[in-house]
Amino acid sequence: MWYGNNRSFVHKNACRASGGIGFLVKRTLIDCHDVDVIENQADGIIALGISNKKSHFSTLIIGLYVPPENSVIGEKIDSFLENVTNMLYEHNDYDMTIVCGDFNSRLGKELDYIPEIDVLPLRVIIDEVHDQNGITMCDFLLENKLAVVNGRVCPLKDNFTCINTRGRSVIDYFVVAQENMENVTDFEVRRVTDIINMLSIHELVGGRMSDHSIVLCEVKMSYDTVTLGACDWLLSLRNSPVFHSAGAVDPMGKLSNCRQLLTESAQSHALNIQPSRFQHVHYRGIPHCCYFGIHYNTCIPRTLGLILT
Repeated sequence: MWYGNNRSFVHKNACRASGGIGFLVKRTLIDCHDVDVIENQADGIIALGISNKKSHFSTLIIGLYVPPENSVIGEKIDSFLENVTNMLYEHNDYDMTIVCGDFNSRLGKELDYIPEIDVLPLRVIIDEVHDQNGITMCDFLLENKLAVVNGRVCPLKDNFTCINTRGRSVIDYFVVAQENMENVTDFEVRRVTDIINMLSIHELVGGRMSDHSIVLCEVKMSYDTVTLGACDWLLSLRNSPVFHSAGAVDPMGKLSNCRQLLTESAQSHALNIQPSRFQHVHYRGIPHCCYFGIHYNTCIPRTLGLILT
């Protein structure tokens, strides 16, 4: 199923239609998910809301085409990404957030996280050049607690995303909310020439081919089964006096009692989890109350983090 957003402005020298951006979604995914178009009005932006029909795990995925620096087409990157930021704040109730596409930005060695606060895998950098668009993009990532997948997940499969006679660069990215980085299970950049050679389709392509590589990203768009069990179980305990007494301070030593209660209850519910220390978390720069963290194979979803606040 195709979800598209054609560019409204057509340059007089355009040789092929109007251009635009879109998603091609497999019908097998539509069979088990509700897919809604969230945004397809602004040029260069399309957003889908995808919700699992059984688990209700929800994903916001935004596709972008950011105009190059000094381009006569579209708006400047500052106002462009400001519109995306407004969209993220308006739709901040999704379990997972993905932003992907052609950012026309070179991050270089710019940091997309705060070293003293954020905990993320090291980003292996193959394109060390940065430009003004890259600096603006980095500010956008920091403001929205987003992080680049390129070079972090399966860095040995990473590559330059744009290769032409002017050189090589990384300008196409997959970006996820920092808390969703553990949902990313695979990442790879494949050069178009490699795909053409592998499939032996030189005659079909002819002499014209894209100078952009194919960027592949695999994500897990569902809760871990342990997570679902933990959520259902913790919801039933939300009104427990123990939880009401658990806060940033523990004058009566009730946090340790809470820890013991969680451990015993988890064992009785056959949940393979281990309680961790209390910690303070931030979402989009807004501090939440302390909550009881639980280690398991996937990241803690926002809903679980808010159950005990």
